[in-house]
Amino acid sequence: MRLTSWADPSLDQEMLRSFIDTTFSADVTSVQKKAEGAFGIIYVVQTTRDPGQVVIKAHKFPGRGLVEQRQLEVLRKYAPVPVPHVYALHIAPDTSYEVLIMEHLPGVEGGNSESLMRRHVKRLRVT
Repeated sequence: MRLTSWADPSLDQEMLRSFIDTTFSADVTSVQKKAEGAFGIIYVVQTTRDPGQVVIKAHKFPGRGLVEQRQLEVLRKYAPVPVPHVYALHIAPDTSYEVLIMEHLPGVEGGNSESLMRRHVKRLRVT
């Protein structure tokens, strides 16, 4: 399978607000772009209603949002670790974007794992 990327899956504030309003009937109080990787852009969004804080992932490749949604559903059933609940998948009619709105789980961000491992290894060294 060959992946063909969209030019720019970045979402403006108005689009993010629209997704939150459609999904939760809530307003957005803050948006923070947390990370960008090979497959998508991650935003953490604070809302005025439950669940309060959510993660929005804008996918860079068509079809990947639906694939990730299905993978997360299976992982939630069988994984021994917490897996975020997917609240919604928004796909533009012209397929110009796919956006997952997911539960925000507490913990350590994946982007920080390298520095965490270095600190952990330092603690384990015997001197």
